This record gives sequence, C-alpha cells and structure tokens, in this order.
Amino acid sequence: MTVDDGVLTVIREAVHKAAPAFDGDDETQLITQQVLDSLAVLKVASRLENQLGVPIRDAELLPRNFASISAMRAFLATKGC
Repeated sequence: MTVDDGVLTVIREAVHKAAPAFDGDDETQLITQQVLDSLAVLKVASRLENQLGVPIRDAELLPRNFASISAMRAFLATKGC
C-alpha cells in the first residue's frame, strides 16, 4: 500500500464512520447530496486529524475541502499528506 492509498483509506473510513449508509465513489458530492451535514463534516475532520496527525483549522472547514473523498484527498495533499 502506498502512502496515497493509506490516506485514501483513512478518508474513506472516516466518511463511512460518519455516514454508514454511504455507498458512493470518490467523486460523489457528499455535501450537496446530503451524505454529510455540518456535524458529520466536523466528525470527519476530527477523525482525519487524529488518524493522520494533521491539524485542520476552523478556517479550513470549507465545503470545497470536504465536498467529496477526492476533494478531501486534494486538501490533505496541500497539508503534506
């Protein structure tokens, strides 16, 4: 498993933990399709912080950063993950 695969696994697990019924792919629009609400985004962000050891500031809790699994992966890449 590559580092990228490991980060994607953590993201997917965090999304499934916050939204157990989710069965979409990495491009599914999580917020606009109401898979994640604001509380679920906070849960995902907290899990990502804990699992990956990367701080996520309040100002970074933007819909564009959590819009999809792919968006989260791109956001975390900017933080060195």
